[in-house]
Amino acid sequence: ASRCIFCYPESWVGKRDENGNLLRADDDYEIPWEVEKSYQDLISDLLERAYNSNAEYYSPLSMGALDEWRKFYHEIEAESGPEGKYEKMQDFAIRYPTLVLRLALQLAVIENHKNITREDMLNGIKLMHYFMASAQRCHDAMNQISIPDNERTRVADFALRISGNSMEPKYHDGDIVLVEDTDAVEVGELGIFVLDGNGYFKVFGGDRLISLNEDYGDILLQGYSEVVCCGKVVGRLKKRG
Repeated sequence: ASRCIFCYPESWVGKRDENGNLLRADDDYEIPWEVEKSYQDLISDLLERAYNSNAEYYSPLSMGALDEWRKFYHEIEAESGPEGKYEKMQDFAIRYPTLVLRLALQLAVIENHKNITREDMLNGIKLMHYFMASAQRCHDAMNQISIPDNERTRVADFALRISGNSMEPKYHDGDIVLVEDTDAVEVGELGIFVLDGNGYFKVFGGDRLISLNEDYGDILLQGYSEVVCCGKVVGRLKKRG
């Protein structure tokens, strides 16, 4: 989908090393308490800082960070042209440099750095390459959906396979919806949305996203830092008999 990145964490299921041994033989592996406690303390500290401060936060780029960002920017730019790696998914690629800046800033805040260091930027780029690989898989998966050429499907720009039951009884797990590429929908219309990196198929309710299934509550948009509309749902492919 345009102007958004989908991230699906890679599974360890069935992964083996060069000797044929399972990389994760024990499915009951638990995160050590020390690691879990450290993570909880970090999240609590970040939330407390955000709650107790209304001031704008400025974090300048160090020269080292700026140099690494420029390299990344030129890498994306070079691969977005004809025959480049991102030629067919420029709508994804044009967001990568900006997203890297956000990731580097978040890492600088976590580490209490006064500015964005070269290390923050390099780590942000590492995370971004993971997201980029996920976006590539999503793009490839969408292109693998076979869409018949008829009057109804020609109004759509792309198709997505949905998962879950939050839009029942009208839409079901595995249904393929047809989407018109647009960055806004009217209240009451169906759309594809990305909230802080997570994708949703919902009814737009102005200040919230609404499920058709009454077992699911509304999603209030004010709790998210990034809200992106990726398209308007204009139809659904019929399942073959």
